[in-house]
Amino acid sequence: MTNKEKKEYEKQLLDQLDQTKKNSDFDSYKKYIGLDIKDWPKFKIDWDHDPNNFYYALDSRDPNHFKNEYPKGVSLATVKLEDLDTQLNSNSRRTNEEIWDTGDTSVASSINHWVKGKKMTPPIIEVHKNGTELVISGGNHRLAVCRAINESIVTILVPNDQKKKVSKILKTLDWI
Repeated sequence: MTNKEKKEYEKQLLDQLDQTKKNSDFDSYKKYIGLDIKDWPKFKIDWDHDPNNFYYALDSRDPNHFKNEYPKGVSLATVKLEDLDTQLNSNSRRTNEEIWDTGDTSVASSINHWVKGKKMTPPIIEVHKNGTELVISGGNHRLAVCRAINESIVTILVPNDQKKKVSKILKTLDWI
C-alpha cells in the first residue's frame, strides 16, 4: 500500500467513525445533565422484568457477581414510592433538590433511556443492618428520577432471603 493509499484508507476509516458517532446516541444523555426538572421531556417509566437482566440493577456488574451477591435470587414487587421513601435509611434518601448533587451522568442516562422508550432494571431494596430501615443497593439514581417526575408506584427487586422482613416494613408492597 502506498502512502497515498494509506492516507486515503485512514480518511475513510475516520469518516466511518464520524458517521458512526453521528448515528450513535452514545453521548445523547449529556443534554439532560443539570437540566431543571420542569424542563425534562415527558417520558414513561418502564421497568425490565426479565430475570436475565436483573444484574444491571447493580450498575452493570456482571451476572456472576449478581448470582454470588444474591444466591437465593430476587423477587419483583411494586410499592408506593411514598411508602418506600419513608422507610429508607437517610443515606439512601435523595430529594429533588439533590438530584444533580451526585451521579449526574447516571441520572441523565436514566432520563435518556426512558425518553427513548427503553426499559430499565428496577432498583434493589434491602433491609438495613439496623433491621428496621431499608437501603437501596442499586438504583438510587433511577428512583431519584421516578421521585422527580412524581411517579407514585415503582417496581423494585428484593432479595428472596429478605422478603419477609421487607414485607413487614413496606405496607404497600405487592409481589409480582
